Amino acid sequence: MCIRDRCYTDCLRKEPTHVEAFSRLVDSYLISGPEREQLLAALNFPSEDLWLKKYYAARVRDADVVPEPPGARPPLSSRRPANQATQMAEEKPIGTAIGDSSTVRADNLFETLSSRNNLDILCIKAKHAYARYDIDRAYELCLRAIREDPLCFEVIPIYCCCLLELNYLGELYYCAHNLVENYSGHPLPWFAVGVYYFLNKKYETARKYFQKANLLDRNFAPSWLAFAHSFAVRDESDQAMSVYRTCARLFPGCYLAQLYIGMEFLRTNNLKSAMLSFSAAKDINPSDPFVYNEIGVILYKQRMYAEARETFMTGITLAEGTIAWVLEILYTNLGHTFRKMKDYKSAVKNYEKVIALNPRNAAVYFSLAFTYHISNQLNKAISFYHKSLHYKYDAPFVQDMLNKCLSDAAELPWENVYNV
Repeated sequence: MCIRDRCYTDCLRKEPTHVEAFSRLVDSYLISGPEREQLLAALNFPSEDLWLKKYYAARVRDADVVPEPPGARPPLSSRRPANQATQMAEEKPIGTAIGDSSTVRADNLFETLSSRNNLDILCIKAKHAYARYDIDRAYELCLRAIREDPLCFEVIPIYCCCLLELNYLGELYYCAHNLVENYSGHPLPWFAVGVYYFLNKKYETARKYFQKANLLDRNFAPSWLAFAHSFAVRDESDQAMSVYRTCARLFPGCYLAQLYIGMEFLRTNNLKSAMLSFSAAKDINPSDPFVYNEIGVILYKQRMYAEARETFMTGITLAEGTIAWVLEILYTNLGHTFRKMKDYKSAVKNYEKVIALNPRNAAVYFSLAFTYHISNQLNKAISFYHKSLHYKYDAPFVQDMLNKCLSDAAELPWENVYNV
């Protein structure tokens, strides 16, 4: 921990209600997830400020949320002198009426703010939904926050990335235009413009606007990660790695920089370096299932199937309750691992779970067919090869495997093929 981080930490230990110091540590990714948890546990709050501890805990839980390409968490809004939750506490003393004449106590103030659509709480909920890969829910929460404040800087990076994921081009254009018109000196409008061009697949143009946002504020994490993504999406690995390393240096508590560095190493089959980066990402944020998925992929490539199986299972445990496609990826990889271990029954069970989540997944139908094929259940293999071709007809390899399976079945007695 550097001198700057120690000063912020010491400030919080002496004055736990100093929200700005806490926000600097969290929003600038100066400390990792476990360090944030340790800091929160060490803070001693007065009884009348226990609600603030709950607020800090909610912020700590979502501090690792950095929107996927091309976004990340923003710093504190330059338009607001202090956090809105703190302002409300200052403007409305404990025990006085908030809203429509209801009396609140210190121990339930956080719940009251949450139920009243407080902007800061809405931002936390939106980030949490995005962290769980629930894009639709995150988008809905962002809209609620933006209706309260159309220029809510804390939620706009998440909002832009939701629009990117949902392919809402017109809405993204309106958002970027509105921001540039009102706050052209802030990095966030140029970040939004960059996201717009990123969605249009004009990556070089997007890169110029991300770079402009970086020049306006070198501590604006979203634009740094977005800048790196604009290289990675074009397979310009050296430039992408350089920017990701800059992100890791500027924001030591941002695990996604390490995660993406590992992905670039994995793409070039540099497994040892990839494992080091993924391990660093796991140390910063041990609760992201995708980190375990990537580690499991490396173990799978190294033919360490038992370790890969345990890693994928850990990822599935962490992914429970997330959106379906996250579990889909993990169950598919776990099924591949069981197949390599020649545990065909367990492989089939995991593939069937994927099909239950996404009945139109042609690749998993092929994996299921191949598992039945190598376990000599040729009638089921033929059936699932056909299903795979039904959802993706232009797959020559699947067609070749179907012909091979039919050829194998033709050489066997009818009773053996259909297990009569």
